[in-house]
Amino acid sequence: MNKVPQINAIEIIAKVLEVPVSELVMESSMMTIQKWDSLMHMCIVAAIEKELKRELEIDEIASAITVKDFHNIIIKYIDGGY
Repeated sequence: MNKVPQINAIEIIAKVLEVPVSELVMESSMMTIQKWDSLMHMCIVAAIEKELKRELEIDEIASAITVKDFHNIIIKYIDGGY
């Protein structure tokens, strides 16, 4: 289906990291954004879980390393209704 989610990964991550949305792209990651460390990663996870109103799976959390990864997780739950 690939529709645009109402829950926007870039906006959530920018808010958590306290960086401008314009500073993030889909390829942004812990390796490219200085403020994105392991603690902030878990804060991003918590913020996305809050928006989705569900917990992410451990393997999803471990494998999500870019904004695009989080975007794809959001799409999966919006499209699939998991």
